Amino acid sequence: MRSAKILLTAIAILCSGILCSVSATAQPRPGGGGGGGGGAPPRGAPAGGMLTKVTVEQMAQLFNAAGFKSQVIDNGGIKMVQTIFWTEDIFGGALPEACEKDNSGCGAMKIFANLGKATVNQKWIDGWNDTWLYVRASRSSGNLVFTWDVAFLTGVSPEYVQTAIQLFKAIVDQSTDFKP
Repeated sequence: MRSAKILLTAIAILCSGILCSVSATAQPRPGGGGGGGGGAPPRGAPAGGMLTKVTVEQMAQLFNAAGFKSQVIDNGGIKMVQTIFWTEDIFGGALPEACEKDNSGCGAMKIFANLGKATVNQKWIDGWNDTWLYVRASRSSGNLVFTWDVAFLTGVSPEYVQTAIQLFKAIVDQSTDFKP
């Protein structure tokens, strides 16, 4: 019952985030205050049917189609997508996962947002992870990081991936007022 309520809440949040326009300069502040921005409405997707694996360049196209300005970057030898979910001060995007050795594509991606130093403790992180599906919170070098692994497996539509990207942002926006 609790999982169903959380899922319905997440869907409602996504729908309200897509239907309502909010300042794109706001950033989440886990534990209270502020709000999140939103991307432009989806502008289409890469051509082709179901996605079973994608390149980093295609991942960037999916993020842009989901309404988030994105580009492919080299981050310490790792080719990845950098995205602006809220402001340029928050490092976010996606890392390729389960990639083919011949560079033909990856079977999954890890969407992430590194919110930097945050005044949340382990109880807050555990409470978040016990409450929310999909988007996990953790600490890395003292920074609060949210992640969601999206697998392509036997095939997903570009719209599914775009919705996952938008839902990721909508869920992380909830960290602003989350209290365990």
